[in-house]
Amino acid sequence: MIKKYYFVVVEQSTSVKLIAFVIVSVILFYIGLMIGLWMNHDDIFKVLNPNFFRYFSETLGGS
Repeated sequence: MIKKYYFVVVEQSTSVKLIAFVIVSVILFYIGLMIGLWMNHDDIFKVLNPNFFRYFSETLGGS
């Protein structure tokens, strides 16, 4: 009974779908950055360093 109700809530809830989409998008973004760094023979764990994102935003034209 509880399992059946859970699937009904997930199927009808737009906010749950939206949150799941955002989480999956962020995870895929990090995976894409890691693959790009790996292909350039760089350290893939650089993505976890906050200084990397400062460099990343400067590269894309940020302040």
